[in-house]
Amino acid sequence: MKSKSPSAAFKKSTPKAHPVGHSVSPHPRCRNKGDKAPWHLASLLSLAMLILASCNQAPSSSEFEETPPNLNNEANETQAVTRTTTIQTPTPAWKMVPTTLYRTGENKYLCVHTLDAPDGMVAQMLSSTSDQLSFRHDAVGEPVIDHYILGKTWNWDGNPEVTFIDSLDEIKDALADAQCVPFTTP
Repeated sequence: MKSKSPSAAFKKSTPKAHPVGHSVSPHPRCRNKGDKAPWHLASLLSLAMLILASCNQAPSSSEFEETPPNLNNEANETQAVTRTTTIQTPTPAWKMVPTTLYRTGENKYLCVHTLDAPDGMVAQMLSSTSDQLSFRHDAVGEPVIDHYILGKTWNWDGNPEVTFIDSLDEIKDALADAQCVPFTTP
């Protein structure tokens, strides 16, 4: 009998390579695909996301939300007013931004918003976009704001609280004696 040398007894054995030359994957369906998930799993995930998106309850087209004003204006004090405007859009990628705010009367304001169209292709599903502005109101009473929106390209409205316009020429008479009011956005 041959005896093993002491160094051979402690020699580490190397694992045998897989017959095809690949490492064994943890799941039989993923074999020879590396770390990528099978195509059917990606398809199921896409289908689930589509179903969830189609179940999204978009607000009705006549929904309009305004943040209530600060009514602590007993005397002729300046009060901070914050308003949120929401409209329904054909895709969630539309963005609305307030561009100018005018004072047209003691408690009357006119706000012009612009809509920015999405870049490239986006999912077509009814959604909404909103913007918010804050300004100082220095008169007694609650301010009333007329909202005008530039940039709409779809062929439906349904929101009576806002007016969609193609250019500022449509409201130039209302802006004739208006004063520009500084405002902030979040």
